[in-house]
Amino acid sequence: MDWDAAESLLPETFWCATLRELHDPPPYDRDLMRSLGLPGVQFGSMNRLHRSCLNLDLCRVSDGVQTSAPGRIYELERRGYYLQKDATRPLPIADGAFDWAYSEHFVEHLGLRGAIAWLREVRRVVRTGGLVRITTPDLRRYAQAYLAGDTAFFAEHARQLAAMGLPGAPVRPAWMVNQLFRFYGHRWIFDADELRHLAAAAGFDPATLKEYRFGEGQDPAVCKLDQAVRSDESLYVELVV
Repeated sequence: MDWDAAESLLPETFWCATLRELHDPPPYDRDLMRSLGLPGVQFGSMNRLHRSCLNLDLCRVSDGVQTSAPGRIYELERRGYYLQKDATRPLPIADGAFDWAYSEHFVEHLGLRGAIAWLREVRRVVRTGGLVRITTPDLRRYAQAYLAGDTAFFAEHARQLAAMGLPGAPVRPAWMVNQLFRFYGHRWIFDADELRHLAAAAGFDPATLKEYRFGEGQDPAVCKLDQAVRSDESLYVELVV
């Protein structure tokens, strides 16, 4: 792995075998989502699609014949439904269309202003009383490990990076802290207090924010979207709309 080239590893396009456009016009409403069996929405999905939710990302998707257009929903083989869209901009989705929203290692790519704009849209498209689960690298965990000289934490993260196809990461504490901020297109790193500020700025009641562990939360169907390979470094929080 050439870590000098790792500042951004996000693809512009990913591929699938078949791509089928839905012809329902936007804004996509709750009735459509129910008919498709999509109670939730996943932000920052890339090509990690789930059948239980609408998967949304900025990346294009192509089957070699046609390529996705922004703002339209596509079915990708039997893998799931996908919407190509910048999540910091108004979404072609009706108010209250979903019961829940999920994002894993997405919010840190937006910058603080972009993250507030995104979370405002999340609050709009999830019904009142619905659930929002956010997972992101935990600044506090990194800072505590660095100050304590906890090389075991950084060695474990190097193993997890290798499991994600990114081998050869040094385990030097300063290098590990720098990669958190510099690589993968990261723009803003959060702890729970910063996420609470973000939630309040987006119109949520920050008192509803609760921290959880990997795979634990208010709705088992949502928690199962967590990837174990990210559990060593992640912060898990949930909000109620």
